[in-house]
Amino acid sequence: MLNIENLHQGFLDSPIGILKLRASEKGLTSVSVVEERGMEIGGNHVEFHKKQLKAYFYRRTALSAEHLDLSAHSEFDRSVWKALTEIPFGTTRSYKELSIAIKNPKAVRAVGTANGRNPILIIVPCHRIIGSDGSLTGFSAGIEKKRFLLKHEYVLQQELF
Repeated sequence: MLNIENLHQGFLDSPIGILKLRASEKGLTSVSVVEERGMEIGGNHVEFHKKQLKAYFYRRTALSAEHLDLSAHSEFDRSVWKALTEIPFGTTRSYKELSIAIKNPKAVRAVGTANGRNPILIIVPCHRIIGSDGSLTGFSAGIEKKRFLLKHEYVLQQELF
């Protein structure tokens, strides 16, 4: 569990809403979309990832999955999330492809569950997972935000009107 005394927190306005970043002394522990800002409790990991996210949104650059602290989660979940970070910017994978990537091809449902539990949105790019038929599947921040992120990464065509 995280020690509350070592918790840092920051907020970033983004095209998909206000992002809340939390970190321990070891690294970033979560990125989520929230309705309103809270108190900023600065820290190096929060500031590093705020800069990364600004570059991602405004210059369409890939993100670095450095300085993450996922130690409070299971080994299986961490293996899925690590595989997510290896999906290149501007590409997608299916749950099946992700289960093969972690060398557990029969774990498609478990991979889907782990994907849904991803605490670090965007940086651990769970939005790059789509259905085997190409459909947009669930996203904890909502399908419209997932659609935006995939358009932002040139995966989906931009709407003209």
